[in-house]
Amino acid sequence: MLKDKTLWKHGAAEEVIDEAGMSALYGLPVHIAQIGTRTVCVGGDIA
Repeated sequence: MLKDKTLWKHGAAEEVIDEAGMSALYGLPVHIAQIGTRTVCVGGDIA
């Protein structure tokens, strides 16, 4: 995973893609959930 053109995290997707890391990367809250067999990421505040 790159941030500002620099290697920020390295590894399998399951290991590096999480809510805390994605929120830090994008600078806003990111929520990750499972819907059926799919993983869904939603950016921003959700009510």
